[in-house]
Amino acid sequence: MELLDSPIRDYAWGSRSVLALLQGRPSPSPGPEAELWVGAHPGAPSTLDGEDGPVSLADAIAVAPNGWLGADAVARFGPRLPFLLKVLAAEAPLSLQAHPDLARARERFAAGDANYVDANHKPELLVAIEPFEALCGFRDPRRSADALEALGGAALAPVVTHLRRGDLRKAVELLLTWPGDGAELVALVAGLDATSQADAHTGSAVDLGTGSVAGTYTTAGSGAGADEDTRVTAGSPDDAAGAGSAVGATSAAFAAAAATAAGAANAAGAPTAARASAAGDDRGRVAAVGDLSSAGGDSTGGRFAADLRLVRWLAGYYPTDPGVLVALLLNPVTLRPGEAVWMPAGNLHSYLRGAGVEIMAASDNVLRGGLTPKRVDVAELLRVLRFEVLLDPVVKPVDVTPGVVTWPAPVDDFALYRVTGPAELDLDGPVLVLCTAGESTIGDTTGVVSLTAGRAAVGPAGAGPLMIAGAGEVFVAALGGRG
Repeated sequence: MELLDSPIRDYAWGSRSVLALLQGRPSPSPGPEAELWVGAHPGAPSTLDGEDGPVSLADAIAVAPNGWLGADAVARFGPRLPFLLKVLAAEAPLSLQAHPDLARARERFAAGDANYVDANHKPELLVAIEPFEALCGFRDPRRSADALEALGGAALAPVVTHLRRGDLRKAVELLLTWPGDGAELVALVAGLDATSQADAHTGSAVDLGTGSVAGTYTTAGSGAGADEDTRVTAGSPDDAAGAGSAVGATSAAFAAAAATAAGAANAAGAPTAARASAAGDDRGRVAAVGDLSSAGGDSTGGRFAADLRLVRWLAGYYPTDPGVLVALLLNPVTLRPGEAVWMPAGNLHSYLRGAGVEIMAASDNVLRGGLTPKRVDVAELLRVLRFEVLLDPVVKPVDVTPGVVTWPAPVDDFALYRVTGPAELDLDGPVLVLCTAGESTIGDTTGVVSLTAGRAAVGPAGAGPLMIAGAGEVFVAALGGRG
């Protein structure tokens, strides 16, 4: 194992405290910190300690791909790390987006389509490490029709008609290509004055306080990107070593390092308690997510109060964007820590606020439909979307061994595990390990490292079982399928 130094992306929708507190730095940070990237993405790779200074993990893999990835992984995915691991910390909504499947990505990239910057798909899995709000997949169109009819009246009658017929494609297309004044339509549904809605950088038009933006998902549907490489301006919150390493991590050395880590972790407390004690004001704000009754600025009661609250919150950032109303066609999800959302190809989604660990296939292909100042291509988005109801967007953890859980994802590109105690994992191919609480000792046949919260390490293929000790909490990214 080798320690990594991983970059933080400063997109404007990011939190000023989550990542700082995670890494034990002063909070609030000087500017927004949206994502901690752990991996070999060429746009912001992690670095290793080299003899002459930091070495990009991407460059190290390029020099010895078989050593780092294993011959089988190179044959399957090429000479690149096929996954990227992140900690995502959002205080404002990200774009309404979806990702293509592998066949579409290859076809359009070969054709020179400007929407496609590589030939890969981009499935994603996000696991909440604190309450996390998102919009994920289409909910029952009858529920969406009721909400739009109640809030928009006759103005949205054509959209409501499509929804009552179950025609999600036409409903989405009509909203995203609305021929009239988007500001007036959004203001009508939100019950706001179109000329006086707040700018995104001054706060939303309705103060949501500590209440849930999205509401709480239920399986009845009553009530979802995060890879933006380009910085955005204030006021626009969205989108903005190889196999030859010395072998010889002896069991004695590992045991000694593990004992040291265990003592430190016991002094710090269990992972959940450690995270809670370091949470600070920002995490306290998000901790009340799910308490719909506590949201301020909304005196509207009844069946559609949560829908109205969501529309008003989004309108505060994007007052002229009909994508605000498309949000009412999606499942509102409030994840509890340890729960996940799975975003396969064609799944329309938007992250709203909260913090989570995210793993994805290594791609930058994003098709956006709204809630962003960046490139929007409605026609191509409609081609890749899957217009089907997602009955249950929440993925629960599955036990692997004591102290180890995973969230099954039907892809070969990656698998994600959470480890909260001593464990030994027999994984195929390269691994990334990220500590999110406490302290843990991580070892394989190439070496032993100690990780504290916010630090990460990498291990090459063929380095034997991954050994984990200590009372910390770590997330392990590995190959999926045969991994």
